[in-house]
Amino acid sequence: MVFETIAAVVGVVSILLLIWQIRIGVRAIQLEHQRERQHETLNFMLEIRPLWHEALAEVEEQWGTADLTAEDVREITSNDNYKKGMKKLLGHIEHLCTAVNMGVLDKDILFRTSGSHLIRIYKRFQGYIDVAQRQNPTAYCEFASVIRDFEQRKAKGTTERHGGPLAHEIRSARDRSAAPAI
Repeated sequence: MVFETIAAVVGVVSILLLIWQIRIGVRAIQLEHQRERQHETLNFMLEIRPLWHEALAEVEEQWGTADLTAEDVREITSNDNYKKGMKKLLGHIEHLCTAVNMGVLDKDILFRTSGSHLIRIYKRFQGYIDVAQRQNPTAYCEFASVIRDFEQRKAKGTTERHGGPLAHEIRSARDRSAAPAI
């Protein structure tokens, strides 16, 4: 009887240890997957950023760096060459945002590396994007979705999907560096 009780306790403990090990293994796999996705995101950014910067430079050569005016948008939409340049730029970014929204690439990494820049691009060309969306409601919708998320994060002062308080860390570091020397 005592032997059977001990065997049952050992069996239960073994099962609990096995469950614990499985949970640790699953978590390790999840973390490795996350690291791989972050690494792939950085690699993809290294590949695509020069393409979108080249396309941005071409657009800026014609339209400057200010937000597009209504007249600019009319001129772009009526000229196939101008429209082609704009579509090239926004197309690169739309593909990137599609991969991010699908979870193929890491949104946190994109936010940390290019969030402010993408928000500026979106706002600068929003007039053209609005016209494109009136003609095709799904045009640049992935880009718009990412920008909405990034603007919310900036408003909250967070960098992570789960609300990591980067702003607090930055403020604390800034406060420490701004404190008068003793």
